[in-house]
Amino acid sequence: MVTVMTKTKLFFQLFFSLLIITCAQTSTFSGIGNWSNAGNWDNGVPTNTTNAIISSGTVTIDGDYECADLTINSGAVLSITAGQVLIVTGTLTNNSGTSGLILKSDISGTAQLVNNTAGVEATVEQYIVKNKWHYVGLPVYTSTGTDPANYTNDTYTNYVVDAGTMFPNCYVAWSDERSAEDGKATGWYFLSQGDALHVLQGYAIKQVLDQDITLSFSGTLNTGTVSVNWDSEFYGYNLICNPYPTTINWDAPGGKNLTHTNNAFYVWDDDLGVYRSYVDGVGTNGQTSYIAPNQGFFIQVYQVYANMSLTDLAKVSNKTGFSKPIKLDPQIILAITDDNEKYDEFILRENIDATVNFDSKYDATKMVSKEAKVPLLYSSQNGIDYSICSIAKFDQNLIIPLNILVKSTGKQTLVLKGLKGINESLSVFLFDEHGNKLNELNEEGYSFDGIAGETMKFYVALSEKINIAD
Repeated sequence: MVTVMTKTKLFFQLFFSLLIITCAQTSTFSGIGNWSNAGNWDNGVPTNTTNAIISSGTVTIDGDYECADLTINSGAVLSITAGQVLIVTGTLTNNSGTSGLILKSDISGTAQLVNNTAGVEATVEQYIVKNKWHYVGLPVYTSTGTDPANYTNDTYTNYVVDAGTMFPNCYVAWSDERSAEDGKATGWYFLSQGDALHVLQGYAIKQVLDQDITLSFSGTLNTGTVSVNWDSEFYGYNLICNPYPTTINWDAPGGKNLTHTNNAFYVWDDDLGVYRSYVDGVGTNGQTSYIAPNQGFFIQVYQVYANMSLTDLAKVSNKTGFSKPIKLDPQIILAITDDNEKYDEFILRENIDATVNFDSKYDATKMVSKEAKVPLLYSSQNGIDYSICSIAKFDQNLIIPLNILVKSTGKQTLVLKGLKGINESLSVFLFDEHGNKLNELNEEGYSFDGIAGETMKFYVALSEKINIAD
């Protein structure tokens, strides 16, 4: 009997010891100061196993931090500095409303919050540079369901009542694929004060003041599954956005669901005046799978009644959103430039699952803008213009057509910018149909004269020895 009692006592001692160890500790902040100031916390600076309570005062996130649960008491303020990230792995409770949780933004970047708690109110800032068009979206909502006016005829999850409140002193436009030209996002319609804004819808904005401004979006943070159903009359490009207050990874498992929608996305680069393309681990002009918070981007619908949704699994804490692509498929990366020394890219990559037709999962079309400031490079095949073209196998029989749309009269240079995973015995050759010339293509490039508005045709081939002219 004595032995049994001893074992029982030992069991309960171990049980409660483990319970104490595994339970999250709590640390409470009071006063005014940075999150890193241990003196403002009664139990030290929180870690990923600590429940944090902002009891009173104002705390500023001055670095990248993580905690378990987070509670902001009424009257207290938590402000995340621009460019910093706060990860809350547990429940986030904000009892101080939109003024109690603030995500700052300036020219250096935008604050990010990674959390999956629904119903959290906050104010999210977005820095806007003067004299430029920006593609942006809403990180918050103020009303649930679909906008009663619903000028898009599409079905969105939630919305904001007034465009003028969210985008003061700004031109605001949305893109309607039903009136756009094929391959161009030109079906723009301007919104007025009082028009609703839809969550997940992207908008083109340009502020009217001759100075940089900071927008403030106040409402309930978007989280969970955010979706849109398109009732399109024909396929086209749709401007959507990252609706979360943190970076998303387009390739994250379970992060998105696409129905009758291509896998590629397109981000406007105002400096180049071109769209960066990305699909399945490969991106042109520096684009990766990471999409910054509030960033607007295009995707392409290819059938009537399409749908897409994003989930919390897409969220990451990548601060810049511009990490290098990780896809290791063999690639040929070509770039075209002119005297302005800016460039546009085309990527040809090998993928064993690719077919001879357009592959929704592996290929990206070429989005064209009238605002392009550089010559545009793409491949036209069977009536489709490609910015990223996937083929099943690279071999010495490979011949791909190339088009170059010249934007300014003068010298143009096509260069071999990258060659990854290609058999060393093979070289890349370029045939100039206009000049009837065949050259091996390298980093020094092939130069020719072009006239603005002219589309010039070439062929690129992978071979040890080839004579395309025959």
